[in-house]
Amino acid sequence: MWRSEIEISEFLMTRLIFRLAMAAPLIIGAASVSFSQDPTKRNDRPQAQPSATPHREENKKPADPTRYAYEFSQPKFLVRHIVIEHDALGRGKITFERQGEETPIVEPIELSIGALGRVLGLWDGLRFLDSNENYQASKQFPHLGTYRIRMDDGKRQRAAEFNWSDNKQAWALITEYRRVSESGNFCFRRQAGARNAAFEHAAVDEPARHSVDARRVVRPPATRALAH
Repeated sequence: MWRSEIEISEFLMTRLIFRLAMAAPLIIGAASVSFSQDPTKRNDRPQAQPSATPHREENKKPADPTRYAYEFSQPKFLVRHIVIEHDALGRGKITFERQGEETPIVEPIELSIGALGRVLGLWDGLRFLDSNENYQASKQFPHLGTYRIRMDDGKRQRAAEFNWSDNKQAWALITEYRRVSESGNFCFRRQAGARNAAFEHAAVDEPARHSVDARRVVRPPATRALAH
């Protein structure tokens, strides 16, 4: 009898030890979770804050202040005077003066990327501001008109005038500007024709004249000198 009681006690003790051994990992895990979520503990490492947008000025390259100009004049020609003025981005204006007209025609102009690249390349090739060459050939052809080119970089300025040149770069520059002026003159004539057609149509069709914004119809777009 005593032996049976001892065996039962040992059996119960063994089961109790087994249960405690099985429960120990759960108790330790719960304690660690409780410790990590303890609100009284603080992480002293500073939290990353979203970076504020900097207010400093961006390091942008200043705009090139250089101005370029081309001028052609021949009082006996129908278009007797042409002036093209533009900046380093190719934006500027073109002015025409015609025979029998006192008021010059001034239109905005923007050189195409190709034309601007060629024009600026020729200006750079001439080293215009560093040179004192006038580019005039020994032969004179004043009846064909006189050309004048001018450059101003904000610190220095220079102009040269000639009616014919043996300098290949100078003459190539004149040729490029002549192409620009011809393109600008063509665009202007096309716009003028559209304006005249609009006015003629408005005079014939009176109701349409009142229903259409005339300013929008006749306002010409900015002239773009295209290069091919």
